[in-house]
Amino acid sequence: MKWIIYLIENLIENKIYVGCTQDLKARLRAHKSQKHKSIRGGLYLVKELSFSFDKKEAYEFEKQWIEKLKSTDPLIGYNEREGGFYGYKYPLHSKCRNKTQDQCLRQSISLKEFWKNNKHPRLGISHSEDSKNKMSKSQHERAMKGDKPFLGQKHSEESKKRMSDTRKAKIASGEIVLTGRKMSEETKKKISHSKKMKSILNKSSAY
Repeated sequence: MKWIIYLIENLIENKIYVGCTQDLKARLRAHKSQKHKSIRGGLYLVKELSFSFDKKEAYEFEKQWIEKLKSTDPLIGYNEREGGFYGYKYPLHSKCRNKTQDQCLRQSISLKEFWKNNKHPRLGISHSEDSKNKMSKSQHERAMKGDKPFLGQKHSEESKKRMSDTRKAKIASGEIVLTGRKMSEETKKKISHSKKMKSILNKSSAY
């Protein structure tokens, strides 16, 4: 599959950003939904710098372009890292479903492993009630606008099985502890209804 090394030039701030992706249109949509600095103001140009059919080579090209254009310099560009898949390992976000394939690929280690060697900047700090209300309002407004990448979509059977297997393994290893938690009456009813439906379907398929 083709990998594209691209450049975004912000015409208002006169700064640049270099990135690498397999789907440029999807990456630009992600930048817009995340309100990336490179498209701030809404006036920008997008250029394809180079491409490769080899992942490792493509990320090397990205690294070279970032170095050549000096886009890690705050006065010149928005890149915060030297680029390249092998240049920096991002922590894997548990909600990777809301990201593009190569974003998930770049985030190559789990949050648990990442924070073993890195102190979280908000460790021991709680959000104020005002902040919580603002975040809640923001999420609600996004949902009302339809700004939810996974909204209306469904997980494939393969994804469901993978998530189920992961959770079962964590429960078996003791990483997830279920004891001491109380289920709401609504949850109990849902589980009961689900079991009854499965039982009916199993019986009907036996005939």
